[in-house]
Amino acid sequence: MIELINTKTKNYDILRDGKPIKLKISRSNLPYGFNVKDYGGTPSKNLVISLSDQDDIDEYHTVETEIIEALSHKSEEIFKSQMSPGEIGEIFNSNMSGGGVLRLKYTKDSRLYNEAGDPLDKNIIDGIFSKWDVTCNYIVSGIYFMNRSVGLIVRANHIKLFEPQVRGFMFLCDSDSD
Repeated sequence: MIELINTKTKNYDILRDGKPIKLKISRSNLPYGFNVKDYGGTPSKNLVISLSDQDDIDEYHTVETEIIEALSHKSEEIFKSQMSPGEIGEIFNSNMSGGGVLRLKYTKDSRLYNEAGDPLDKNIIDGIFSKWDVTCNYIVSGIYFMNRSVGLIVRANHIKLFEPQVRGFMFLCDSDSD
């Protein structure tokens, strides 16, 4: 059962059966690596993961549906009017876009590891780890309300990165006779 817990801010924390919602991603691709945007303060850092396993996509959508249902049950308190799941769905911003691309927030608590499981200490810049593979666990930790829309706060926890494998060889030649 989903619990929505009012915080000191406008946001709500989320628990499922009294615990944070933790999910895992099977080995998938980071087509663009990390996305870093600087809006004049602390840069916003995100992983944009192209999920390769349909079960990972379905599991995330199930969590979203459960949270929208919970929002509907508390809509009178939260939105000051009764709202159906469909009405909330219309103002809901998903972290999952078409084709199974999931956006996760990278925070100071996120941890990077190489494929051997050794910690990585990297300065996260825009595009780093582009075309690498990743496995990751993440936490659906809260709900935000902004500009008349609703969305989930989804934070990457442990991120394991796999370097791209070079397949085959390519030779460059200066003459046509070789």
